[in-house]
Amino acid sequence: MQKAISERLLHWGSILAMPKLVGIVTGGYTLLGAVTWARDELVKHNPADSAWHVVDFLPHWTFWQWGFGAVVIVLLSVLETSFQRRKEADVGHGGEVGKLNNEIVRLGRQIGELEERLKEGPTVLLSNVGNGINLRVESLRQDAINVGLVQVQTGNYFLNSDVVRLLKVGSTESLILHCYPRDAAGSLVRQGFSSPTLFFNGAFPEPEGETAGEVMESALTLLMERRMALLFDIAYSNLSGTQHYRSSFKVRWDRMQEAIVDVEPVETKIDRNPPTTAPPDVIPVQVAQLDFLEWHAGDSRSFPNSYGDAHPSWIAVRNTQDAPPRTARNVTARLEFEDSSGTTQFTVPNADWFVVQRIGTTKIESWRRDATIEAGDEQSFVLFATNDKRQVIISKSAGEPIGMLGYDKWRVRIIVTSDDGQGLEGELRFTYTRSNLARDHPAFHRIRTVPPTVRQKS
Repeated sequence: MQKAISERLLHWGSILAMPKLVGIVTGGYTLLGAVTWARDELVKHNPADSAWHVVDFLPHWTFWQWGFGAVVIVLLSVLETSFQRRKEADVGHGGEVGKLNNEIVRLGRQIGELEERLKEGPTVLLSNVGNGINLRVESLRQDAINVGLVQVQTGNYFLNSDVVRLLKVGSTESLILHCYPRDAAGSLVRQGFSSPTLFFNGAFPEPEGETAGEVMESALTLLMERRMALLFDIAYSNLSGTQHYRSSFKVRWDRMQEAIVDVEPVETKIDRNPPTTAPPDVIPVQVAQLDFLEWHAGDSRSFPNSYGDAHPSWIAVRNTQDAPPRTARNVTARLEFEDSSGTTQFTVPNADWFVVQRIGTTKIESWRRDATIEAGDEQSFVLFATNDKRQVIISKSAGEPIGMLGYDKWRVRIIVTSDDGQGLEGELRFTYTRSNLARDHPAFHRIRTVPPTVRQKS
């Protein structure tokens, strides 16, 4: 209740904040009223005296006339203040529009540069040869390096390929595919030497129908009449390794022939998140996969509402590797706050996590500098905190604030790492003004995958 009243009083005060001209008129009016009162109450003249004095020239108004004049001045003050506020808003809006236009121009230039790089770089084509599962790659315009299939998966299998280290213009290379089950349990031979046919056949939908006859008819239709199309991405780089590209293809599979029957090019684009160029393991090591989940206030999770002397804002990270389950240990987060000029103003080397662990029906909560994230679970760390004056405070810990954000367009570089899980690097973008803190849409942009900090053994 007290907060609501104080907010209203501040707002009303801002409305009645008088501009200089209205203030001068109001001050003069008040002084005139005071002098008139002094004349009527303190200066007594002899009615028979014919001499005139200066005070006699002041207006002889009643109380109600003076009150009406005061109301007029207050009304003028409100109207003039409203006009001044509108002018300030127009100026601020014009500045924001100018910033947005500059950002549009900058992004347009970047797009043009990327298109030029795309035209200048190599283009890798994928094609099928003969029957069965025989794919080959060739490069146009320029030599390409580290050419390989970006890993794809169905419900039960993964598929990747050997990496072609150098693909010269005018030559072709076979793309050797490797298939292995998503379930890491069972025979090592099955894990290391599963046929790619299992991957393609496993991508087909199950037969549908209520009766045995309908199921049989659906199965025959799937087998005889339908060809399935899967989207494959081929990742590669230019010869110097400075630019990365990704070409997409529709690969059509005929289940009856158990063969790839057609490969259709879809698009080629700049690859902002190139995959690892390491060759695939015969029996791959599957690790935890960490991903950005959401930016939240903590209310729905019953998180602490106090961080130092302010209210924390949170980033949730999820471990998406749930089949087979893998745990990410020693998960840490680094934050770098950059203003609109690209200058890093604040750095948090190791953000605070509020870790929630569930053991049976027991829930254990604790503040930590690192987190353990189970398969399919999430944990959250502190991004920043906001005090009652709506100031955004950056802290290394709850008791160690290092500064406050100014009004600007901000980018927060977030780097999440783990000993035995694949982390992430990305940017969180928002605009902080006197009136509010507005998130971009979308607010988070993933940049790359960060490998485990401790090398895993096969």
